[in-house]
Amino acid sequence: MGFISPQEELYVPLLQDGEDRFGLPLSPPTLLTSEKMLRELGDVIETLAIDLFESAVRHLGKKEAKILFLEITKEPPKGKQRTHQEHDDLMLKKYDAFVEAYPDQVRFAASRVAADCKEQLQGRGTVDSLTRRLRDLVKKRDREREDAERRLKAMKAVYRLAGPTLLERFDTEG
Repeated sequence: MGFISPQEELYVPLLQDGEDRFGLPLSPPTLLTSEKMLRELGDVIETLAIDLFESAVRHLGKKEAKILFLEITKEPPKGKQRTHQEHDDLMLKKYDAFVEAYPDQVRFAASRVAADCKEQLQGRGTVDSLTRRLRDLVKKRDREREDAERRLKAMKAVYRLAGPTLLERFDTEG
């Protein structure tokens, strides 16, 4: 099926005409191909993919192999993808202003701000999708703030338990 080159220790498959390095036909199946042949071809490809994944697990570990295969099998983005950070910042700024102005109407803030921002964002989604996006942004921001507060509180507790530091001792002695 293949040979190892004496100069390099690299597997070089012996290819037959019309086959790729995996032994699969170079041209895609046509409409004249039977279902049985397509199933067999699919089985061969599946076996090759499983073998490749198992090899990656042996060399990289299961977690890294999974990450690698997920990255490889992702569909590439279509066109130029950019972040909508400016749009998100605009919506959060308006949301905060609305909540500050009308604290009793927090429940409706996301939908009203989304409706207001729809015109400024030049049709970048429906009011419902913008509302959902804004609610997700607010939840994410709130979670990040809570996590930061929790980390700060834990850090202060650790410092309190550690006692005075060397610098604090030096300052009080001198």
